[in-house]
Amino acid sequence: DDAATLRSELVWLLPEYPALRLKLMRHPSERAGAAGRGGAAGYAAGAAADDEVIALIRDRAFRSALSPDAERRVLQALGAASNKAKGAGGSAQPPTAPANNRKQKGKNRKGSMGNKQQQQQQSQTSTKQETTDEENRARRIVKECGLTPQNSPQLVENNPAVANECLLRVLTPSSSEGGSGGGGKKGGKAKGKNSSGGEDKESLLRNEYLSALVGMDMSLHSMEVVNRLAMSRVPDTSAGKRGATKPLVHPEFVHSFVSNCMSSCENIHDRNAQNRLVRLVCVFLQSLIRNQVVNVSDMHMEIQAFCITFSRIREAAALFKLLKTMHIIYCEGFELTL
Repeated sequence: DDAATLRSELVWLLPEYPALRLKLMRHPSERAGAAGRGGAAGYAAGAAADDEVIALIRDRAFRSALSPDAERRVLQALGAASNKAKGAGGSAQPPTAPANNRKQKGKNRKGSMGNKQQQQQQSQTSTKQETTDEENRARRIVKECGLTPQNSPQLVENNPAVANECLLRVLTPSSSEGGSGGGGKKGGKAKGKNSSGGEDKESLLRNEYLSALVGMDMSLHSMEVVNRLAMSRVPDTSAGKRGATKPLVHPEFVHSFVSNCMSSCENIHDRNAQNRLVRLVCVFLQSLIRNQVVNVSDMHMEIQAFCITFSRIREAAALFKLLKTMHIIYCEGFELTL
């Protein structure tokens, strides 16, 4: 029974959890209705729906848990359902006329390849535009819903799924930010100063949100949100390599949050509540270690002391065993492969 309860509480550790959650919440009739919208009427309806979502977050989400229907609408508006299949836009090629010789066949082959490449480019352009529109829409909602570093812990506690989507938008640099560095060089000194000043301001704001997360009381919901943020990655433009990514949040933030969780467990006087939270933290830590979010060499002594303190708990013993295995791998100079 205890194991089943623990698994149900930690379902958010599964990588497919966000998409599965939204899929189960969404009504088939709503899917059909959303697919039929378009044109000016669709745009107006979308703007009105966004205003309703902003009101839901601003007036209700910070105070209490949203109803399943309201949560579904908010998550859809914030882009949680935008996990679209890639490469599905290819269409069948028109049949080519039969060729009477090799020369004609070669021309037809080149023409069909050109058409295919053109279709792929058009599909990629359309997908990029849709992604940009969704990003702008979600950023507008987050900007106008009243979210601040000071009230973000309230949103985390009452609606963790909504808080995660909002924080993803806040912490992820926009496409315009990513291009501001190059524009600053071309635009002269004055423009470069303005762009760097804007980037510094955005960076400070992100640090305030992360500090608010670290400083809030440890709970199941705060672990859920931090786990999702720690697993997220963003494009790394400084790497000079196409497709390179980096963690959304710095490892030091995750380390600070983990330290806060462990100290919170030690300060709980209720034995039953303490055992429950220790079990949750241990499984949470195992997930972070296995996914290489937490560097074992940086927190080895701290986590080891935590495991020894709560060695009576089965999950703490399992974490201690994993910790020893990982530490041996690091000491021998091998890569982390578990």
